[in-house]
This record gives sequence, C-alpha cells and structure tokens, in this order.
Amino acid sequence: MVCYTDHQIFQRYHKYKVKQAFSKNKALTLKTLRELQPGDYVTHIDHGVGVYSGLQKIEANGRMQEAVRIQYKDGDLLYVNISSLHKIGKYSGKEGTVPKMNKLGSDVWNKLKDKTRRQVKDIATDLIKLYAQRKAGRICPCTG
Repeated sequence: MVCYTDHQIFQRYHKYKVKQAFSKNKALTLKTLRELQPGDYVTHIDHGVGVYSGLQKIEANGRMQEAVRIQYKDGDLLYVNISSLHKIGKYSGKEGTVPKMNKLGSDVWNKLKDKTRRQVKDIATDLIKLYAQRKAGRICPCTG
C-alpha cells in the first residue's frame, strides 16, 4: 500500500519564503556601503549594533573574498560576506546619542528583538480593538 498526499498527486509543493530580516529600504546597498565611513554604527540582524571597520579581503574555502568588517563590544570582530549585505543596515537612532554596542555571542540582542516584537504586537492588538469599537459605533473618531 502506498499513500500520497494531494500535493504529491497534483504536484503542488509548498514554496518556502525567506523571511526578510530588514525591509528592502533598510538593507545595506552597495551605494550605501561605499558611503559608510569606518566608525559608523551598523546593525546586523543576528548580532546587533556594531561599528563598521571597512572592507577587508579574507580567504574562505581557498578563495579570496571581500567582506564587511564589523567590530563589536570587547574587540569582537565579525566578517560579513558581500553576498549577505541584506543582513546589515546602517544604524538609525536618536540624533546625538551613541548607541549601546552589543557583544557577540550574548543573548542581549535577541532579548531586545523579542521585547520589541511583543510591544509592536501589543500596539497592533490595541489598534485593532480601537478600530473595532469605532466601527461598532461605541467611540467617536473625532474624540478618540
């Protein structure tokens, strides 16, 4: 006895989508990369805030490749291949404040991302409830 799923019979396969780390307008482009100066703050989606230290040629798998060099807290270094520029974005925060740099290997960055994700979800839930109440006619849109 052989069992087939309807997806196998009709050749419908699930197409996996890569979740975008940054929106395309936040991701680092080659143009933005050329404009970055050593000492500028950048954010890596997996490792957090670090300092851009320039481009450097490194050997990987027996081939020379160009990589973005990011320095983190306590002198930790991360080399990001040019093909992974979508994971890096220029840091944007409050003007005039120096961002807190992250340490490679710590879970502080992941905790911050989770906390922010929860807060955004809470705000979205509150907005949905507010608009549902407005639609039901319980709240006047002019008074909030």
